[in-house]
This record gives sequence, C-alpha cells and structure tokens, in this order.
Amino acid sequence: MKRIFSILFAVVLVLSFSLVPAAPVGAQPTQREFLDQTRLAAAGGGTAEWVTTLPDDAEVYNGDFAAHMAVPADADISNIIHMGIQGDGPLLLSQITTVKFWEYLVTFGGSGAGAGGSAAIIFYLNDPGTDPPAEGTNPPEWGKVEDALTFHTYGTWATQDAWSLRDLTVVGQDWQGYADSIGIGTVEPLSYWLDSNNWDNADWEVCFISVCVGAGNWAGYEGYIDDFIVEWTGSDYEDTYLTDPRVVNETQNTGHNYIQDAIDDADSGDTIIVAAGTYGPFIVDGKTDLTIQSNSVVTVQGVQSVSTNYDNRDAVIFVSDSADIMLEGLTIGPNTGKTLPRDYGVIYENSTGEINGCVVSPNTMGDMGSIAIGIWDGSDVDVESCTVENYGRIGVFIYNGSIVGIIGGSIEGQVYTGELEVCYGVEVEGAWGSAGPETASVVVINDVEIYNCNNTFSTGPSWESAGILINGWLEHMDAADSTVIMENNDIHDNYIGIYAVKTPSSYAHFNNIYDNHVYGVISAPLLWGPPEDTTAVFDATYNWWGDKRGPSRAMGKAKGHDIVKGDRVSPNVRFAPWLR
Repeated sequence: MKRIFSILFAVVLVLSFSLVPAAPVGAQPTQREFLDQTRLAAAGGGTAEWVTTLPDDAEVYNGDFAAHMAVPADADISNIIHMGIQGDGPLLLSQITTVKFWEYLVTFGGSGAGAGGSAAIIFYLNDPGTDPPAEGTNPPEWGKVEDALTFHTYGTWATQDAWSLRDLTVVGQDWQGYADSIGIGTVEPLSYWLDSNNWDNADWEVCFISVCVGAGNWAGYEGYIDDFIVEWTGSDYEDTYLTDPRVVNETQNTGHNYIQDAIDDADSGDTIIVAAGTYGPFIVDGKTDLTIQSNSVVTVQGVQSVSTNYDNRDAVIFVSDSADIMLEGLTIGPNTGKTLPRDYGVIYENSTGEINGCVVSPNTMGDMGSIAIGIWDGSDVDVESCTVENYGRIGVFIYNGSIVGIIGGSIEGQVYTGELEVCYGVEVEGAWGSAGPETASVVVINDVEIYNCNNTFSTGPSWESAGILINGWLEHMDAADSTVIMENNDIHDNYIGIYAVKTPSSYAHFNNIYDNHVYGVISAPLLWGPPEDTTAVFDATYNWWGDKRGPSRAMGKAKGHDIVKGDRVSPNVRFAPWLR
C-alpha cells in the first residue's frame, strides 16, 4: 500500500556536507519525530522567506504559504531545503517510491549541464543499526548521518512563470544519482540505488531529505517551492501533511522559521500560532500585547542563559520588560542543557501577561536550584488552568511586589527522601532584606490542586516542604508581609499544607486541607525581633480538614498516634468554624 509521508522543510546555507561518525553497531534505533525543522535562511545575500503572494497572480498550490527563494548570480554556495521526516520509526531508503514537490520558476540564470533545471534531491542516510539523529536538532547537525545520496537533473524540464511538479521518478526529468561519502561514482537513477543487489546501503534509514537549488552553475535562480511529499510502501506511518511554515503570525499573515523569529518581527496586538512540534527556547523583551499560542501539541524545551535583575539564569522562556504577553497551550520543558546553578521553565520579570493552559514540566526532580515558574519585580501575571510538575524545588515562585493569580490547574511536587531536599508548590516572598510595602507581593490561589510537596526522611528533613509557603524569608529577616488569598483549593499529601509566617493579611477559606504529613496549616513566628511582635493569627476558617470534627492540635499521625481528627494545625491558627 502506498502512503504519503509528512515533510517538514527549511532552507539553510550549506558550504559542505559534514558527516558525523557512526555510533557503535548494534545500538537499537528508537522511534522519533523531527518536528523543529521548518526554517528558511538567505544564501549569499539572497532571499529566503515565507510568502502568500506570488507573481502574476499565481496561487499557492496548496496551503497558505510557499517558500520564496532567490539566489544571486554570483553566489558561490548552495541554498538547500532540508526536510525533516516525521514518522513512527525508521523509514528505509528501499521503501521510498518517490520524492516530489511543486515549483514555480521565475528566473534561472544557469548555463551548465543543468541549464533549464533547478534542483538536486539529496537523501541523508543512517545505518539502521545505530541510533537515529537527536530529536529537536536542526540541520545540518542532525546526528548520525553516514552517507548522502544525491540526484541531479539534466535537461530542460520546467516552464517559467508556472507551477511544475518535480518528481524523482519521472523519466523525462532525467534524474541521475550518485553516492557522496562512500566513494561510489556511479551515476544511476533512483531504481538502481533502491535495488540492494546494486548497492549495500539500500536498507539504510533516511534521516532527512534535501532539495538543492541555485548551486554552482545554477546560481541566479529565483522561484517558489511548495508541497513536499515522500511516498513509500510497506510501513504503517502516521500520515501528516504539512505544507506551511510551522510558526505563523496570524495577524500579519507572515510565516517564520522559529518562535523567536516570529516574536522579534511581531507588532503590538499580534497573535503567533505555533504548529505541533518541538521548539527551542525564546525571549520576549520589550514587547506589548503579544499572544503565543499552540494549535496542537507544542513543546518548547532546552534552556538558554538570560540576564535577569538577579544575575544570569537558565530559562526556557524569559519575558522581560513587556506588557500583556500571553502564553497559551504550550508544553514548557524539559530544561535540557542547563549549565547554571538556577534554572526556570518560565520567568516573567517586570512584565504582565498570562500563562494559560500550559504544562510546565522542567524534568529537574532532585535539583534544588530548579523552579518551574518565576514571577518577580512588579510583574502582574495570571497562571490559569496550568499543570506544573516535575520540577526540583519550587513550582511557582513569586517575589518582590508582584501580583499573581493562580487559577485552576494543578501543582504536583516531589516526595523526597534526602535530609537536605525540599519542595514547595507555591512560594510567595517580599524583597530580600527590604520591609518596604511596595515589595510585598499579592497572590490569589483559587481552585488549584497542590500536592506531593513532601519529604519522608526518617528523622525529619532539615527543610520543611510545603504546598504553599508565605513569607519564608520574613521568618529570618526584616521583609514585607505578602498577602496570599487561598480559596476552593485541594491541598493534600504535602509535608505541610500551608506554611505562613506572620501574615495577618493572608487567609485560607473553603479549601480541602487533608492528608498532609505533619501540619495542615502552620502560623510560624519570626525568629528575630521583639518577642511581643513575632506572631500573628492566621485565618483558616471555613475549610475541610479531612474529618467532620475539624483539625487536630495533637501531633497526630506524624508521631504515630491513632487519631480520627483532621490535619493538625499550629497555635495562632484560627480554624473554627470549619466545613463538616
């Protein structure tokens, strides 16, 4: 059965084909998808861009965009369209039946043997006994490439100012190929190379496929390329047909190669739509009213070093000095490539906006310098309907005069076993060492499940983990009292549910606080200052404590008592009346 194989394509500059040494024979290939490969780059001062308007009123053959390519007549390097392959497993060269695409030829300045033609198709191959290229990497750094099989065309095949179908199996287009890296000089059509009796590498895996335009004698080329298709037989791949750039500014109707490119070119009020796939980290700096929205499963991963108001940090997404920046539907993380002691999935610094429907998952469990979301320095951000998980130390860290709403969703911490390990779902602080009221943060937490911020070290950990920590720094030094309003939340299975340090302005109402290891709520005193001014009553009325008889003020399960009452509360916690 013949099926259509999805192609993701990009234009890059190639000076030479650099091959990567093979992995040891016997390593098993894994399933993978190349989903971050849509990019265009100008060659030799030429043009490479996504366009929707073509000359002479020609329409884009399929989809909304085509790739416009123009190579100067004096160019001495190639433009190459790299097409990453998406599938459920290895696609072997012997399974390929054809590669084809549509081209609109504007001008062609070539004078050599290929005059009248414009393309060479290149297969990059890997021994299927070795690991495939790494996910998310960009050509030409696509991992284990051991061979390149190139097909040139000879003779006239295309008509100017018209769409032409380029098909590797069409005899009249005179495709002839040769192997690049293994020293075989035989020039033969596709059928020759697919016959394993003629070539030992016919059963090698196709890593990616390229189309070369405007190279060498073909310089002076201009055209539009669209609709790359690979056809194959004998495998059950998931069909996905992609013809357009994967990052589109919906407001301006412009296509881009990377999320960062789209952000850099965006104006106030723009919406950037990101197609399914894996993308690298990005920065939003000095922008206003910008939405970055997925239209499917979009993963943004890897970190970059960013300069914050508190020295350099590693971050996947950094929003700085910007207003109304919306992140919608993204999966953020893992934080691969970390080099600095502290890393974040998302940072909002002196910025406003919203993180909506995102999964923030740094995959940094056990790392005490890792935070999923950091919001600080007067930022005003809503975190709505998000899943925060797989972080090392803090799920959401709010600091220094920030206003934050955490609405809906869940924050799942870690159950650690080491004495020095600690985990918080939400930590809210004023500025370090400053008691000015302008440094106090204000936070609303509503309808959120916060759980598993725990530590089971046998004799008690050195640091007390908590679902929500308020004014932790104030416990040890002069700092402003931040306000946290907690309503309608499920706070359970943490070491401590809510750890509040002298915060008369904060309260917790209508929450389910249950099955926390040591305390449901602690109202902790200051460890400094006059004794008469070290405590405050924390309002925890109208909550469910896991038992209709309310909370316990005995040590409870943490000390082995067989109690039937709800979670324990400390002195200076007002808990009556409670929900029954």
